[in-house]
Amino acid sequence: MLSQLGGSNEEEVDYTGVSILLSSLLFSPNPIVSTTGKTSLINLMKFHEGIVHDLLQIGLLDSSAESLMKIPLSTSSLSQQQQSQTLSMTSSSSQISSSSPYCTVAMNILEVLDKLLNSENVVFSKSNKLIQMVIETDLEKLRMIPWIEMSKDISKPIGMGKEGPIDLQRQILICEYLIEMFEDEEKNDEYRSRCIQSGIAKALLNIFENWKLDDIKEQYSIAFLYLTFTSNNEINQLLFAQQPFKGLLSLLSHPDKNIQYRGIKSIFNIQLGAANTTLDTQAHPYFDAVASIGGIENIYQFMNRRHSDKDSKDRAVIIIGYLFQSREIEKAEMRINVIKHLKSLVSDKVQWVLKQSRIVLIKLSQNSVNKEEIEKDGFVIPE
Repeated sequence: MLSQLGGSNEEEVDYTGVSILLSSLLFSPNPIVSTTGKTSLINLMKFHEGIVHDLLQIGLLDSSAESLMKIPLSTSSLSQQQQSQTLSMTSSSSQISSSSPYCTVAMNILEVLDKLLNSENVVFSKSNKLIQMVIETDLEKLRMIPWIEMSKDISKPIGMGKEGPIDLQRQILICEYLIEMFEDEEKNDEYRSRCIQSGIAKALLNIFENWKLDDIKEQYSIAFLYLTFTSNNEINQLLFAQQPFKGLLSLLSHPDKNIQYRGIKSIFNIQLGAANTTLDTQAHPYFDAVASIGGIENIYQFMNRRHSDKDSKDRAVIIIGYLFQSREIEKAEMRINVIKHLKSLVSDKVQWVLKQSRIVLIKLSQNSVNKEEIEKDGFVIPE
């Protein structure tokens, strides 16, 4: 590697020259080349502190500002030939992560800028185009550009082009990108926030709510589920503001059991964020939002459905338990069956199920009618 960079050891490497080379790759309109440049620059910043100084010296900030301002804000501005080339490029490599090369390049530049601007070694001694252009609000607008473009593509109705269902292929590529970005629960809440605020989450929910179930691909359900993989209250509130339950409840009727499970798990994750912020003696903040659209009955029916798998049934009954915390389950049949199911789970071999069933039984027992049902036959909630 060092010999390829121009030296037999680290001291002999021309890092300024390397910086110029990798920067030119970063700004390439070809998304594969741009992604290579981004990855190489970020890796180099990790292992060589001086590269930050070199990047500043060669004017990376100014070049980034100029490149971002030149990037088209919509794929509609592309010619038919360019759109065809875009589809060809994005279909040929798993590294391509969004719907157009411009969107990918913008994301790459912004990712490098984030690393550079947050580096402990960066010192700005001179003004430059980027600092002048991107006061905090403007920088956020720039960061939102690729997310907004992805949202536009996710929101498009599926149509047939010369190459087939082009928009569908683009949407699946976007979903695969989101899946890769958000699969780690502990990372990328900042990007989750941008993804939701750009309209992507709402676009996915509209798909769940309005499309024929057979047309909803697994990538859509996974992408939305991964948005809910967070313990950040702000993200949970943003998700709730999208009115998610109607679309997610629709997934419970999907013919694919895996998509059903992702629907019920997404509902669980969203309601859990609210339940964790309230006392056991308080009503669940999202009860009315779910109950008003028949969601509790829908989840209860799903729980009792013969063909629902155990994981889905268990998660469904736990959701009902959370929603009725400190509130009487008024329908006697539902109360008896839900509490019976929960009591059967307190010694489940799956630790997560065991723990959650005990938690919701405690919450339900805050209501005297529920408590009486729980304590039948001398049952005591294990500690």
